[in-house]
Amino acid sequence: MQTFDVDETIFKNMDVLNADKEYHPESLPEREEELAALHSALRPAMMNSTPINAFVYGHTGQGKTAAIELKTSMLEKAAAENNIDLSVFTVRCKGMNKSYHVMTHLIKELRGGLGAELPRGYHQKELFDMVQTELQEIGGTIIVVLDEIDAIG
Repeated sequence: MQTFDVDETIFKNMDVLNADKEYHPESLPEREEELAALHSALRPAMMNSTPINAFVYGHTGQGKTAAIELKTSMLEKAAAENNIDLSVFTVRCKGMNKSYHVMTHLIKELRGGLGAELPRGYHQKELFDMVQTELQEIGGTIIVVLDEIDAIG
């Protein structure tokens, strides 16, 4: 007879398989080398210097997004603990087919994310000016993650 005993499962946490819930791992086994490279690129931010641009690539499902989320969240925590003015903004580019869309979504993120309005009807030059204005207003070290940028047409 089947029971609902929690000891009868091979899973530690079923939520990691649920696409409706965000799961953020605390470690990524077998990705130490890639995480070290990403760490090196982000490390200068902790010294009030400019982080190194990083281009993370690979096949689907290899943990690129998870690795970036893990390292940037670690960086944000370390920056907060050391009173370093640092902000991380992520734009999920999947489903966007033009750089114009990426710019409008970046502006929305810089303005506060979910509650902010998506700018529409502007020329690309105006969007660049908006991004520059928002970045200056935020100040400090700003890291922008363009996730799945290769999806843009």
